Formats: sequence, structure tokens, C-alpha cells
Amino acid sequence: GMANYMKYVHNSRIHKVPKEIPAEHAVYIEPLSCGIHAANRADIQLNDVVVVSGAGAVGLGAICA
Repeated sequence: GMANYMKYVHNSRIHKVPKEIPAEHAVYIEPLSCGIHAANRADIQLNDVVVVSGAGAVGLGAICA
């Protein structure tokens, strides 16, 4: 996509996706990580009731977390 046009500062966090992971799978890494991060910060425990508003990529990542 737009990676050729992006500028990254010297200390930015950039992770290369291994070639073994297809691009169709790699696009879900960031939304899933957002959902996992949110679930960890919220300290969600078994049997807690939560609401996920939206079933886009980030919402589905939150459900998976």
C-alpha cells in the first residue's frame, strides 16, 4: 500500500512481518493487538460482562482477546 510513501523517525517501532505470514493474515495483526491491549488494560476476568460496540476489525479483535 502506502508503505513506500511513509517516513519513519529514527526511534520508531517497526516490526517486519515474516514472509511465511500471508499479507491477508498480516493485516489483522494490528487490530488484534489493539483488542488484546484493551482487554489487558481493562483487566477483564472470566464471567465479566463487557460491551463491544462495533464489529469492524478492531471490535472483532477485542472479541477475540
